[in-house]
Amino acid sequence: MRILASLMMTGLIAGAAMAQQAPPAGGVQPVPPGSPAPQVQPGHPGVPGQPAQQAHPLSPSRPGLPVRPPSPAQPANPDQPNPAAAPVHPVSSAGATERGMAPVQPATGVTQRVDDAASHSVDAQGRPLDTQGKPVGQAPAPTSSR
Repeated sequence: MRILASLMMTGLIAGAAMAQQAPPAGGVQPVPPGSPAPQVQPGHPGVPGQPAQQAHPLSPSRPGLPVRPPSPAQPANPDQPNPAAAPVHPVSSAGATERGMAPVQPATGVTQRVDDAASHSVDAQGRPLDTQGKPVGQAPAPTSSR
């Protein structure tokens, strides 16, 4: 605990010393009273003595920012579609009518008997089912002899 406190105190002292030596934020030096004001070049506000940069025709509205040319590996194409905007097809028909779409059709290879079993009260083998979807008339499984 004492080591942590001493480290924190050392860091605070070092930070205060650096703050006194460091120039103000933005690189602008304060002007002492009685001295002439520095000349600021047009196009580069607030930084005296640095050359003004010419505005690039494709540069942003903020002067002085570097403009990065388009990558030669993949040139910029404004007509390129957004891959995230591709239509997504649902895997089930849940909520299809609410989305204004037709329900999903059964896949190829689904027999008519399986399709009928889904809409009628019979299983795929043709056995009748009750209202809960359980087979009707089947004997319960025998108990184990253990």
